Amino acid sequence: MYNKLVYKYQVTEDGLLFNVELAGKSKEDVKIFKEDYAIAIKVEENKYSISYENYLLRAKYDFDNIKAKMKNGLLTITVPQIKKVEKQIEIE
Repeated sequence: MYNKLVYKYQVTEDGLLFNVELAGKSKEDVKIFKEDYAIAIKVEENKYSISYENYLLRAKYDFDNIKAKMKNGLLTITVPQIKKVEKQIEIE
């Protein structure tokens, strides 16, 4: 079962940036998993979820290449924006 998680996020040129306050916790206390339509965060016995199921622009972000770092009780999760690459189609 998931508990409520308080976080802030912002859209940057590079993607989505989530900031989660986990005061008193270290990176050894935290585990992060990608689920179908959520980022699951497990802190000791508690499990939290950041759902992106309803994000209208979900297709713009690469949820398969999430990066995370933890410093001074602040968990930062970065979801990169999918870069559009123009590819010429060869005509037969």
